[in-house]
Amino acid sequence: MCIRDRAMAVLFLGLVTWPFRKGARRHHDDAANMIFKEDEHG
Repeated sequence: MCIRDRAMAVLFLGLVTWPFRKGARRHHDDAANMIFKEDEHG
């Protein structure tokens, strides 16, 4: 395996695990509920 392949593997694993980092749940919940903050009918 050359260094380029290893770098691509590390980048891939980093991008795949990024959404599951500690503290990301609150950010994702805020983003998911953003459309309802200005809701007048509910």
